[in-house]
Amino acid sequence: MTVTIQEIRRIAALARLRLERGEARRMARDMSSILEHMTVLGEIAPEPARTSGVPQREGSTRLLGDASDGGGAPAEGARTMPDPLERPLSRIAPDWRDGLFVVPRLPGVAGTPGEPDGSP
Repeated sequence: MTVTIQEIRRIAALARLRLERGEARRMARDMSSILEHMTVLGEIAPEPARTSGVPQREGSTRLLGDASDGGGAPAEGARTMPDPLERPLSRIAPDWRDGLFVVPRLPGVAGTPGEPDGSP
């Protein structure tokens, strides 16, 4: 695909850009090169992504290390352990209120004016 100088000038006008002398020709060449490269990339068939085979639902487990055969099944002898994020966050958070993590104030950081000292 070739981008013309007129197309570059139209894009520049829409973006309210002022092009210096010779920039439109250079940009047309660069954009044409980028689009040609994208066309080549679009013709390449992607390989299927490797998955761990771990269903993401209550009670699922995850593999330790890279112990998958690539087809979704654990490799023979793979060790599994419960996924800690399968529990509600409120169970693993040090302090959880109104659906938010509560963290201690940093020393030396003043609170909001009028806010009581003991509030989170």
